[in-house]
Amino acid sequence: MKEAGIDLAQFASRIAQHICQPTYGLAGAATYLNTSETSARALIDSGELAASKHGREWVIRKVVLDAYLERLEREQTEVRKAALEQGLRAHVPTAVSAVRSRRRMPPKLPDLV
Repeated sequence: MKEAGIDLAQFASRIAQHICQPTYGLAGAATYLNTSETSARALIDSGELAASKHGREWVIRKVVLDAYLERLEREQTEVRKAALEQGLRAHVPTAVSAVRSRRRMPPKLPDLV
């Protein structure tokens, strides 16, 4: 059925997909990613994981978590394949350890004599 150039069935389907998308809070997303809340928050703060904040709560869509995991799988698989081609055993850093390694070190305080 079309009204005014809009396919109502397609429009209704897109609205239903948008409304029915599962979302997670920080704790739920951390559980889904099999990591800690602190690590999940580090991924959000670094921009590795897209999220929005509504009031005091973080909201992360399941499709974002799935896309993040798929990207990690691709990247880590490529590293392992490249290492295997060179006859090496690949060390694949975790995403969270990579985020943590980019943190700035605290300033060195002067020695008190």
